[in-house]
Amino acid sequence: MVFIPDQKNLEVSEKIVEAAESLQQVPRYLYVILATVVVLMIPLVVVLRLAFYNLLFANYTPPKIIYVAPVPKDLQVVDKKVFSAGDGAYYAYVRVGNPNSDLGIRVLRYRFVLTGGGDATLGEYAGTSYVLPGQERLLFMPPQKLDGQPIGVKVELLPERWSRIGDIRSLNFIYQQIQFGKDSTGHFYTSAVLDNKNPYIIPEVEMGVLLYNIKHEVIGANSTVLNHLGVDETRFFRVIWPLLVSYQDVANVEFKASVNLLEKDSLLTEEVAPEDVYDNMR
Repeated sequence: MVFIPDQKNLEVSEKIVEAAESLQQVPRYLYVILATVVVLMIPLVVVLRLAFYNLLFANYTPPKIIYVAPVPKDLQVVDKKVFSAGDGAYYAYVRVGNPNSDLGIRVLRYRFVLTGGGDATLGEYAGTSYVLPGQERLLFMPPQKLDGQPIGVKVELLPERWSRIGDIRSLNFIYQQIQFGKDSTGHFYTSAVLDNKNPYIIPEVEMGVLLYNIKHEVIGANSTVLNHLGVDETRFFRVIWPLLVSYQDVANVEFKASVNLLEKDSLLTEEVAPEDVYDNMR
């Protein structure tokens, strides 16, 4: 059987043969010239490109990035007092105001010094805390047994670094069923039901408590911590004072909740295991 090629295939083959014969007729030196031109064009393109960039950006000066350190107003000591806890023990509190609406302190070191006659130091206590922008913060010194009765308290506030903070969420807490008095064991106490009206799970709420007399003078202070407060949760809590403290002149109680919004995971939007929250906050 004889195979007859297709007419189109024959035409293509003839054109390929003609092109090959035409290329064979081209002198060899022309190939050498063509290859030389191609090789020389590569560095020429690079040089022209660099020259173009230099011409384009020769007069360009990038903007300077200047960091302007915040110049905060000093923290204000709004109030400070020392109280008797009975049996030769004393404790103290200070109310600190931050007049800066856009600056906060992630780490505030503070020190209480209880002084006696002749400005002698009777007791000291050091701690760390934080202060939110525009916040009025309560700081506490736990009871200490002293060799004498203090007549004053000094407070040193040492901010490690001021930070410019953006918008801070405003949290809404409602206090219900507020009570105070003596319990069955003779301890003075305050209690309330805290209603979390925020759409967040809050791993930790610091709760400060101030006791006022009829003249609205602070005659006692204390604090506690509420852990893992759920969305729309109502949580009962109680704060107890030492047995020898009577506070017969208490006319009113003030609760001041504080959440460290400068810390990661201070507010959560989904349920997580408490141990995971603790690991993230360390």
